[in-house]
Amino acid sequence: MNDAQSIKTQINHAVRSHKIWKERLLDAIETGESEWTPEHVAVDDRCDFGKWLNEFPQSQRERKYNNVKDLHAQFHQEASKILALALEGETETAKARIGVGSHYDKLTTKLQISLELWRDLNI
Repeated sequence: MNDAQSIKTQINHAVRSHKIWKERLLDAIETGESEWTPEHVAVDDRCDFGKWLNEFPQSQRERKYNNVKDLHAQFHQEASKILALALEGETETAKARIGVGSHYDKLTTKLQISLELWRDLNI
């Protein structure tokens, strides 16, 4: 069921849940611990949104879908790298990789904007 309301709901949930990842990564940087492993985080179809994206009907996929799918996968890869640094005690490097102007920062902004554009097309 991928009607406009379902798309809107899933995208709103994705925006919120992916914002929370910055807090989780900052916590891991500070404590050196996480309930997740970098290997788990790297896979983009383990989160609810990633599962939903992978189940999205081929016939309804469009350019916005492809862009979001690609950015979402990149987000998971970068979050995984930052988490690995945090768990290895590479605090300063991890902080730099998550900070303002970093690849992570730019990527999350692009993902959020792409999600919102896709959502707004379906309102």
